[in-house]
Amino acid sequence: MEYRGRDIITFSPRELSDHRARAQIVFQDPNSSLSPRMSVGQAIEHPLSIHHIGSGRDRRERVLDLMEKVGLTPAAFIYRKYPHQLSGGQSQRVVIARALVTKPDFLVADEPIAMADVSVRALILQLMRQLKDDMGLTYLFITHDLATAKYLCDRVAVMYLGRILELATRDELFSRPHHPYTKALLAAVPVPDPRARREKNLPKGEIPSAIDPPPGCHFHPRCPFAIARCREARPPLREVSPGHFSACILD
Repeated sequence: MEYRGRDIITFSPRELSDHRARAQIVFQDPNSSLSPRMSVGQAIEHPLSIHHIGSGRDRRERVLDLMEKVGLTPAAFIYRKYPHQLSGGQSQRVVIARALVTKPDFLVADEPIAMADVSVRALILQLMRQLKDDMGLTYLFITHDLATAKYLCDRVAVMYLGRILELATRDELFSRPHHPYTKALLAAVPVPDPRARREKNLPKGEIPSAIDPPPGCHFHPRCPFAIARCREARPPLREVSPGHFSACILD
C-alpha cells in the first residue's frame, strides 16, 4: 500500500509513527471502538498521549476546543461523561473528534453513519463535510449508500468482490456510468415519484464467494453482457474518457 507515492512497508519506525498521526480512521460502530473505562475526554486525548503531543493542560484545551467544533457541547460537561451515557449521535462525534485530535491529513471513514439513527445521519454528514473544508482533510469514505457518496465525495470508486470496477469523478460516474455493475447499482436507487420509476435491470444470481471468486471479471456470472473473454482474463482498468476508468472490455 502506498501513501503519497511511498510504500508504507518501507517506512522506518519513526516515519511509521508519524504516518499514524497523519492518517486516522473512524470505525463503523462507535460503541465497539470506545472503551467503557475511559471518559469522553480521556478517549479523545489518548492519541495525543500515544504520540507525545503537548502537555497535560495543552492537551485538555485542545480536546475541549475540538469537542466544540464537532458539536459536543457543553464540552466541559460531556468531557467527564462515559460512552454508555451518550446518545448514538454523540458517540459518533466522539470517535470523529478522537480521529481528528492529532490533526491528520487523511481520514478513513468506514461506514461512519451506518450505526447512527436516521434522524442524526444527515447531521453527521453535514459535520464531516464542514470539517473536510475547514481542516483541509482528505477522506477515504467507505459506504454502501450511493446517495451518501454523491453528497460527500469528489471521486467515486465502485468495488465488487474487492476489485475496483469503475473510478470517476462524482458527476461523471452518476451521469455517465460505464460498467454494467455501476449501471445496475444506479438503476436500483429508489425513485420517490411513481410516474418516474425506472425499469430495474438487476443482476441475476447470487454474489460469488469472496474467498474463491470466479476467474476473469468477478462480475461476469451475473452480467447480462458477459462474453467469453470476460471469463478468461481480468479486465484492467482503462480510461474510457478523461479521468474516467472502467474495468470492462465492452464499449
